[in-house]
Formats: sequence, structure tokens, C-alpha cells
Amino acid sequence: FRHARGSRNTFMTFLRKNFTVEEYFARLDAGENPLPIAESKGYVLSHIKRWLKDAGYPPTQAGYKAWIAARMVERW
Repeated sequence: FRHARGSRNTFMTFLRKNFTVEEYFARLDAGENPLPIAESKGYVLSHIKRWLKDAGYPPTQAGYKAWIAARMVERW
């Protein structure tokens, strides 16, 4: 988040709204990384949300998975 300050703010807001301090730090102490922890509750990076909107997909984890699947079909 060093160069993307807007992303840092949206990430921190998402954490505050979706996690308790105890829950988040318990998962960190268990060895999980911050981004997968947030993604487990539906967080999508801001640049990926932009890609999804441009491609006509909803800016959610489900939309991201559908977008990835469609891109894999296009490549084969």
C-alpha cells in the first residue's frame, strides 16, 4: 500500500466493517496473510473492481471468479 494510498484506505475501512480485532489478529497469528483474510469476506482490490466494471461483471468475488473463468476459456 506504499504507492496506492486510496487502496490502503478502502482496505482499512473494509477491515473495520467486517472483522473484529480479535478475529483478524487471530488469523494473522495463525499464519494467514492480510489480503487472503480480507478476500475471505468478499474484499476485491480497487483496480480489479475497475476491470470487472469495464468488462460488465459485478465488482464482487463471484464476479471476479466468473471473469477469470471467461478469460481462461478465451485463451484456450
